[in-house]
Amino acid sequence: MRYHWRKSVLLIIAIWLVAGVGTAWAVLSFSGDKCWTVKITRTEDGPVNETTTMKLHIKVLDTTTYAVHGTLSTPTQNPMIMMGTGARIGAKIYLNLATTLIDSSADRLAGVTRIELNPTTLNGTFWSIENDFGTVGGAFHSSNYWAGTLTYKRCP
Repeated sequence: MRYHWRKSVLLIIAIWLVAGVGTAWAVLSFSGDKCWTVKITRTEDGPVNETTTMKLHIKVLDTTTYAVHGTLSTPTQNPMIMMGTGARIGAKIYLNLATTLIDSSADRLAGVTRIELNPTTLNGTFWSIENDFGTVGGAFHSSNYWAGTLTYKRCP
């Protein structure tokens, strides 16, 4: 009888260690530079099909909270700078990012982006809302919306 009790305790300790190491590995593997192919599928004007690259540096603050900063590359404009926080809630990772950009006509854009990721694949969806301030006319002249999908890829 005593032998079975020891086996049970050892089995419980082994499961606890494996689960703990697995959780720690999942948290640490999300830390660092991460890249995605961004497919913009919708804007305020309707459906589109545009692709670009997003690179974020993610710092794990604790097992469910992240600090995030990075860039979204555009072929014809300056990079969009992104910074914010993230949280793992239930079966998803949520990132909320403040964004800024100076576009090709020197307009200033500022907005927010919401990202939802699958923690296993790191693929997900996003939406962004931004305001556009014209430096030439000195006034806000548009609000923009875009949404789409994110496909995780190795950073170059």
